[in-house]
Amino acid sequence: TLGMLIAVFSLMQFLFAPILGRLSDRFGRRPVLLVSLIVGVMGHLMFALSNSIMLLFASRILAGMAGANLSVAQAYIADTTAAKDRARGMGLVGASFGVGFIIGPVIGGTFSQFGLSVPGFVAATISLFNFFIAFAMLPESLTPEHRLARSKLAPTEKDFLSSLKSPSLSGLIITFFVVNFAFSNIPVIFPLLGIERFNLEAKDMSIVFTYIGIIQVVIQAGLIGRLVRRFGEERLLMAGILIMTASIFLTPFVNQFLFLIIVSGFTAAGVGLILPSVPSLVSKKTPESEHGSVLGVVQSAASLGRVLGPLMGGLIYQYGGIQMPFFAASGMMLASFFIYQRLK
Repeated sequence: TLGMLIAVFSLMQFLFAPILGRLSDRFGRRPVLLVSLIVGVMGHLMFALSNSIMLLFASRILAGMAGANLSVAQAYIADTTAAKDRARGMGLVGASFGVGFIIGPVIGGTFSQFGLSVPGFVAATISLFNFFIAFAMLPESLTPEHRLARSKLAPTEKDFLSSLKSPSLSGLIITFFVVNFAFSNIPVIFPLLGIERFNLEAKDMSIVFTYIGIIQVVIQAGLIGRLVRRFGEERLLMAGILIMTASIFLTPFVNQFLFLIIVSGFTAAGVGLILPSVPSLVSKKTPESEHGSVLGVVQSAASLGRVLGPLMGGLIYQYGGIQMPFFAASGMMLASFFIYQRLK
């Protein structure tokens, strides 16, 4: 049940990222972002007030629908940055998520001591504050002449398949799916490896995940702009895939905690290179009026990877042992490298 509660959030992101992206192409980024933030407040309040499993699922469904606005945020960045600065802008969005994943668990763990409903109320308060900041300070980024015509506001279920028909986009979409599929194994299997090999406790694992988050933030917020100017997004994407392939493959062979930290750092660095590079490349390959819908498809693929990855990782671990999920993930990463090279 817990696994399904976690998965339903990413499932809603998979379904609604293209929808919100397409709506933002038609009506503008600002109104879609504001409405999604209010929906997020409702989801967190419902979480805090839930007294049944059904209400818990409903709260995660609402939160997942709101969380699908990442595609709109990335479209906003694409609207407001020059092509040469696009990857840096996408990196800042990714870095903000990294900071959130570092601070969020600390806030949740701290306030849960006062009752399991309290973190939900805190999350709702933060989201409401976020809404007021956006309402007061966030201007519209998509000019009326660049908005998608009402007649082209087509059903979004066709967006995914139509994007896959374009070789220049399909390689990026498949790569982003595989990266998220492979990396989403880590939060499920990595703690089991830490317990089995090194007798790590929850606080020890939280330190490791914080370390992983810090590396991603440093790369996406500080280094990605300079790296793109020197090497370009495609080279960074290929480097990130190969780094992740090697580090994930080596992880189950590690027998010393220091080497585990080193290998984990390389995995985080690979992710930090890939996550801003893919949306930046996608935005450069699509018209401005379609940034929201196409980036929505990209985020939808990523969400699908985050739904299937933990489920498959758990199954492979249960029937194949602690090493097999890492081998499977690294094999998929290597396959995505060759798929992208072929399709691009």
